[in-house]
Amino acid sequence: MTRFLPPLVIATLTILSAVPRSEAASTEGPASTLAAVCVRYYGALQKERYEEALGLLHERLQQALQIRTAKDLAARNILAQRDLVEAFREFDHIDVAKTEVDLTSIKATVSASDSVSVSGQVVYDLVVFPVGPGRPLMYRVVMDVGLSQGLIIRLTQESITRIDPGAIRDVL
Repeated sequence: MTRFLPPLVIATLTILSAVPRSEAASTEGPASTLAAVCVRYYGALQKERYEEALGLLHERLQQALQIRTAKDLAARNILAQRDLVEAFREFDHIDVAKTEVDLTSIKATVSASDSVSVSGQVVYDLVVFPVGPGRPLMYRVVMDVGLSQGLIIRLTQESITRIDPGAIRDVL
């Protein structure tokens, strides 16, 4: 069954809107550099190190999202989490305790690169923990991402698909 969750899409984009600077070694390929950027950002968010996450944002994204301080980023992240929980409640009738990005699932593929810019897709799993008994639900998120000099310059959500057993064909 296919369902579209506008608040879920908006919330996910908000969560993903900040991205880190890549300090990858020059021997790494563009795909691993792109994945490393996302792992560092999500890791900082999960550990609530908003100053570190803010330091990883591209200046253009900070301006576009009106994020100027670590406090702004923390508030935006909290609001995005609330929107995401509300979207699951409203559209899927799931009471959600929390959501979390599985850092080990982040993978990237590169469609174009040169010595300065990288364009590609980042795929990661979003884990949704329901309130009360029950196992977590898994969603696969695909993002179109562009890096320039190790900073995110473009970030667009392509899809969110439910992937846990019993829900293989649910696309959100």
